[in-house]
Amino acid sequence: MANEIQKPDPRALAKLLRIMLGPEEEWDDTAAGLVLELHGINSDEAPARLVKMIEREIRNRERRGEDIPSSFREVLSGLRSEHQVSEGLREPKARMEQMFIVGTVPLDSSSSQVTQMFHRRAKKLSKHDEDILKELSDELISIPRSNRRVHHGARTERLMGGSASLSASPADFAQALVQFLDLQAPFELDNRILLENGLDLRDVPALGFDGALLRRPGEARGIIAVRDTIPERGSRKFTIAHEIGHYVMPGHDVDCSVCRAEDVGVLKTRVAKIEQAANEFAAEFLLPAREVKKILNQRGTSMATCKFISKKFRTSLTAAAVRCVELTDSTAAVIESRKGVRWRFRRSDRWKYFLKTGEPLGSKSLAKYLSPQGEKEKEGRVPVWTWVWTEQTWELYEHSILMPQYDSILTFLTEP
Repeated sequence: MANEIQKPDPRALAKLLRIMLGPEEEWDDTAAGLVLELHGINSDEAPARLVKMIEREIRNRERRGEDIPSSFREVLSGLRSEHQVSEGLREPKARMEQMFIVGTVPLDSSSSQVTQMFHRRAKKLSKHDEDILKELSDELISIPRSNRRVHHGARTERLMGGSASLSASPADFAQALVQFLDLQAPFELDNRILLENGLDLRDVPALGFDGALLRRPGEARGIIAVRDTIPERGSRKFTIAHEIGHYVMPGHDVDCSVCRAEDVGVLKTRVAKIEQAANEFAAEFLLPAREVKKILNQRGTSMATCKFISKKFRTSLTAAAVRCVELTDSTAAVIESRKGVRWRFRRSDRWKYFLKTGEPLGSKSLAKYLSPQGEKEKEGRVPVWTWVWTEQTWELYEHSILMPQYDSILTFLTEP
């Protein structure tokens, strides 16, 4: 037939593809995905397939008695790590798709259990705060139920259905949401991003809570209410991320959750498991471990690095300092003091020294001499015994900063 499309010559097609794709270093994700497909590899399966290919090549070279380039093993290690991460995100990604494309919230077997736990631990709110939440709840209920589906770009991934496993960590859900929304750190949590995904953000004159999440039962729609007097932009951002954690993670399926100041934050440890999970979600969502580790490797572990990370990711200095301590390979600790007394702390895995809260600041500590009227930041070497319980005489490096908005002092300790 005259209008029949002729099969192109393979060489001509290959030449055309080379022109279209350009040099490898200029390929975007679409171009790389096309090349993988031409080789019969699904991009989602690429890490696992490449791991097997490199392992086979290493075995063949060993059998032939040939040297194995160190780059082979480095790439293999990275791919294995990437493969493990992608496997860990499989079920969280399924939940994101169920919520934001299908538009429903898959319930898990523990939902009623968690709801009961929430009601048991909920403290009585003032009538002022109850009226705020009641007004928002009535508004949320009055919104007509919609069949609207949220689509992100030209997304054509297959829906996986089903609920996410409670074995997935809060960090897994944070990584899955960042990937699903195609966010690039640093990002702001403004109403545009939230509204596109069924959430509305409200600043409210609350007196007894920092954040609250109200949601439509079984539907991916809700309102996040944030206290309008939270003293710092970074802390407000963390509170919003904390409530998003409640919104997306399984086991948090309550119609209304209310989070007080003592529930939200990276230094909060004596809180309910559901709140700790939301804090861990927020920390990874705003300060991704992979990115923070890269910076620590480049800049070292110090308060200066914490300041850099805080500025880069637009978070509070406290959140950045705690994240550094959690992820560093060095010996480090961060301490928050209030009214001249050590209040709470976080230490790195390599920190082996005993830190006790409730103790007054030592006379040799630099933190003791900070005040709104005097010096607001000091750093230098101090005797180890001024901070830890020991009779040894070596030194620690202390960097303390007055945080007047919280009426506290933040101290970062490292080995010199």
